[in-house]
Amino acid sequence: MSRSALIAPAAVNEVATLFVGFELSKKAWLIGLYAPELGKTISRHKIAGGDVNAALALVAMAMRRLGKLGRPVRVVSIYEAGYDGFWLHRRLKAVGIESRVVDAASIPVDRRARRAKTDRIDLELLIRMLLALERGETRICRVVQVPSPAEEDAKRQHRERATLVAERTAHSNRITGILMALGIRGVYPRRCDFVARLAKLMTATGEPLPPYTQHALAREHERLSLVERQISEIEAAQATAISAAAAKLSGERQAEAGAADAAERSAAQAAALVRFKGIGQISAVPLCREVFYRHFNNRRELGGYVGLTPSPYADVCY
Repeated sequence: MSRSALIAPAAVNEVATLFVGFELSKKAWLIGLYAPELGKTISRHKIAGGDVNAALALVAMAMRRLGKLGRPVRVVSIYEAGYDGFWLHRRLKAVGIESRVVDAASIPVDRRARRAKTDRIDLELLIRMLLALERGETRICRVVQVPSPAEEDAKRQHRERATLVAERTAHSNRITGILMALGIRGVYPRRCDFVARLAKLMTATGEPLPPYTQHALAREHERLSLVERQISEIEAAQATAISAAAAKLSGERQAEAGAADAAERSAAQAAALVRFKGIGQISAVPLCREVFYRHFNNRRELGGYVGLTPSPYADVCY
């Protein structure tokens, strides 16, 4: 008599679940496979980093083993959001694997002073969290809401601007610091004639600027000018998109107007927001692209995300 014949009829129709955990790093991936029907231990497999085909081959092999029990097989997976972003999630979803991406900051850890931490331990913890999520314990960790590729691409613009603004501040502070070290105050680094004025500046001891210091300041100002030009280009592109969206909108249904993609939809929403006093282009665009696509179950979740109310975890924007 075959093994499948020994299984009760109700168990034959029961779905067998394969739990897959990914411990990701740049050089290597550690894959964990666990199914209660195949044993009580987690099988671990190390593959080259980014080799998703090898990972899918391991999953297919485990599915074939489960398939011998005569049950339909369901595959669920989990990994931490990190350098690999969301492309792995989309690849897994494309082949029919249910994928969960979790916020690494929300994963509970042992608070002992001499806590061991290895990839094997982290992988086992991921599998345990996946089992808990399947049981309905939604507060065990924070599952990231994965944006669509278009929504993720739309975020690049204002995030790049934020990075450039930080670089502009760093360049300005560096120039000011060099001048302050020589006793020179009140020089605005972002003036267009800054380089021309360097030859006329005198130190606190009444001497002209040293030549190497002038060269360093000129190069620093050149980098500052490049950053300012790139910021202006991004802001001009945002303003053009918002103006074009505003021209298409009419009546009271501005924010609900149909848009071909995420960028046009966010531009239409931003065009509606800037009509309110106190909201400008710089704040409207991140609101539309970082907040409006997300789902919040209640106002406490919304307040926790934007930092107005306490939240269990330090939220990370992905």
